[in-house]
Amino acid sequence: MLKCDFCGVESESVSRVALDANYDRLTEKHVQKFACPECSAKKEAERKKAASGEGK
Repeated sequence: MLKCDFCGVESESVSRVALDANYDRLTEKHVQKFACPECSAKKEAERKKAASGEGK
């Protein structure tokens, strides 16, 4: 079992998606965080809302 870095739940699978503007995975140091399917879906919905301007 794998552990979600956001909610702490154990899950069969976790994912990591990095789509932020100006994100540079090769030269910037960063902490990699992995999300369970539920947290991943929540983060994706938040990203889409922010990208559409609804979050402002």
